[in-house]
Amino acid sequence: MLIYTAGPYSETAGVGTVEENIQRATDIAAELWEMGYAVICPHMNSANLEKTTTLSNKDFVDRDLEMVQVCDAIVMLPYWEQSYGAVREHECARENDLEIWIWPNVPKLLSEAQKSTSVRKGHRLKQLGTRVSRMRK
Repeated sequence: MLIYTAGPYSETAGVGTVEENIQRATDIAAELWEMGYAVICPHMNSANLEKTTTLSNKDFVDRDLEMVQVCDAIVMLPYWEQSYGAVREHECARENDLEIWIWPNVPKLLSEAQKSTSVRKGHRLKQLGTRVSRMRK
């Protein structure tokens, strides 16, 4: 099951430095990996790229939303409500019918027999169909 972690990144959220926020997200992502999930942690994906690119926070968030759409669930990290990006990611997850969990209330991953990929495949096909229809417009 592919999950996305959403929480504050920048200092503008008022809950820590970029480095502290990256570390918090990384620690939680590591726990989720240990629990058996496949995890997209955007904090690590684009860590400190704001220092080497001309991209704005909005640019990063807009691209992060594309990753949210291919996931099965989203885990909202501590202080997510104070983050522009995490709030947008939460909205995107709701719009795309993803499971939404608030850390640390994440269910244990099901046994191998119960981890049927049929739900995920259906989710992916729904996404693909949406993208194809958008391309045709």
